[in-house]
Amino acid sequence: MNRRTVLTLSATATFAALAGCTSPGRYRLGLQEQDPDELPNIIVTALPEHTRVDISSDTQSDEVPITLVDITKPVDGGVVYGDETYYDLSYNQREQASDYVSLSVDATKVENPDEDIDFAQLPTQDQTVVEYVIQSGGSSQPAVYTEDELDSSVIAEGLANSGSEQETVITYEGQHWTVMSTTSERQLHVYEYTGEVIGSSEEELVDWIQSELIFTLSDLTDDQQEVIEQAINGKYESSDEEEAYVDIATVFHNHRPIETATDTGGDWLVEYNSQLYEASLSHPAGTIDRSEGTEEA
Repeated sequence: MNRRTVLTLSATATFAALAGCTSPGRYRLGLQEQDPDELPNIIVTALPEHTRVDISSDTQSDEVPITLVDITKPVDGGVVYGDETYYDLSYNQREQASDYVSLSVDATKVENPDEDIDFAQLPTQDQTVVEYVIQSGGSSQPAVYTEDELDSSVIAEGLANSGSEQETVITYEGQHWTVMSTTSERQLHVYEYTGEVIGSSEEELVDWIQSELIFTLSDLTDDQQEVIEQAINGKYESSDEEEAYVDIATVFHNHRPIETATDTGGDWLVEYNSQLYEASLSHPAGTIDRSEGTEEA
């Protein structure tokens, strides 16, 4: 049985998504200095605010089933934090979210209501949704419930048909809010992942990062060094497929990226002259032979 888990997620510190800005015939590399003490903030993947996360509690294995529910695929992979544990996600498959219900929930302050329900009396999923909506200023927010959660819900009990709605007055931190829940037409999907347990502390995460992600650039030719120095001092960019660039790009693709590399680039952690950098690489498809020897998150 999966249980609802709210993940605490750090913001990803990628400085420029060069890999997502590829244009035909452009070869780019950017390197930005990073503080090793900030490695957890660089690595931990920030999921979309509205993605529902369920982490299995039925296994003692180092590989844990993790389900993300949303209208689109939230992430390809990466490191997330939940249940006081860091996990390395690997994507498995997508399925229809037949056991989940999509809602839209908003909230408006109200004075002297005839009836109200205290926030503490709400079931866990209602509390999660109501608190998020109120902290968002009451504006309409998407929410995802399992059918069982909907059956026990206070703010959405009985919402079975698309278009139906329900008002409930909730007292939250001394203020009264009219919470409106409406069933939504959003087409949800279940994205199934395997989460490899990294550890429960930042120290364990840093050890894992140093072992799995960071590699050293060394023994470079003069031309390769010139490419790297340009990337450090600003950004290397060329319309020509230079051998030095291709050699460096091949080295990157032969190591594990921060999240997932594609045939047009990615992001890596690399040491050069004893300094840690986050590197963003982008190039036309086909620049690198990724048929063997390359790694993905």
